[in-house]
Amino acid sequence: MSDIIHYPDPRLSQPSEPVTQFDDDLAKLAQRMVATMIEEKGVGLAAVQIGVLKRIIVTNADNNLIVMCNPEITVFSDETKSHGEGCLSIPGIKADVTRPARVLVDYQTLSGEPQSVSATDLLAVVVQH
Repeated sequence: MSDIIHYPDPRLSQPSEPVTQFDDDLAKLAQRMVATMIEEKGVGLAAVQIGVLKRIIVTNADNNLIVMCNPEITVFSDETKSHGEGCLSIPGIKADVTRPARVLVDYQTLSGEPQSVSATDLLAVVVQH
């Protein structure tokens, strides 16, 4: 498990680097992220939230664990939906946010394989957060 960094830590606004090495170190990072997300009762966590400036997120939206390396939203629906959102890096704060209801996300797995997922409901919220 790792400590979560909190707003206004400047690392939260720095750009993250793409994942280029798909190795054991990346798998260990993902395991640490998943353990942290579960321990903190979150549904998603980005590497930057534990101080690692790499483009990797983990999510357990709808009890479906997904690790996404280099995620990129390629399609946004015109339909929008409002949802109460919280953030592990801003504890105790929740706000209604309006976002596209559906998105298509391209990403790579921990082994570097390309994948796409059509995200709706909670998964759509998490990947857009």
